[in-house]
Amino acid sequence: MTQIASVRPRKKSALSMYMQLHYKNRLKARFDPVWEQVKDTVPPEARISMCNEFVRGCWERETKEFQKGIEDRVAEEYAKAMEVYKAKGSWDDTAEAYQEAWDSIDEVLPPIVDAISKRMGMAVSLMLVGPVGRAKGDVILRR
Repeated sequence: MTQIASVRPRKKSALSMYMQLHYKNRLKARFDPVWEQVKDTVPPEARISMCNEFVRGCWERETKEFQKGIEDRVAEEYAKAMEVYKAKGSWDDTAEAYQEAWDSIDEVLPPIVDAISKRMGMAVSLMLVGPVGRAKGDVILRR
């Protein structure tokens, strides 16, 4: 159930991907000495913003080819994530399995509807409308 209701993937920024890929092995060793020099003069929470500025500066100094490689990887990962997202909820089983799911839905939906109703403090209605094999493929309503 939660697979189908998953959140649409978000596209990372190239800078975010750069940091994810290179902070531990390339950037941290260069940032730590910078932090050591100023850590006694700035509040500890400034470390994050300083680190982000440092990484941005490193990113801007990278070659255009290197940046393009990161941007291409971001686009590729996003495209893959969107393919998975768009495929969720599609029916790829048999008609018999669909009918079985339709027949057993009364075991699944009432607890979900009840939980939403209790959480929101209001009445909840959920309707399923679709083709049913036992009805010769006619579209019927199930409440």
